[in-house]
Amino acid sequence: MIEHYFEIMAEADCLIEIGPGAVGTPEEVSAGESPTGPYLRGHLGIEA
Repeated sequence: MIEHYFEIMAEADCLIEIGPGAVGTPEEVSAGESPTGPYLRGHLGIEA
């Protein structure tokens, strides 16, 4: 499934980003250098 809503991504057990990115839990992906990381960090309330 392709998902663009951070509310749904934050509740996922595992995220897979296609291209230069990351695979892992929402917390792991938000900590990585993927393009989605900064946006997911903001939604999860995690500071960079």
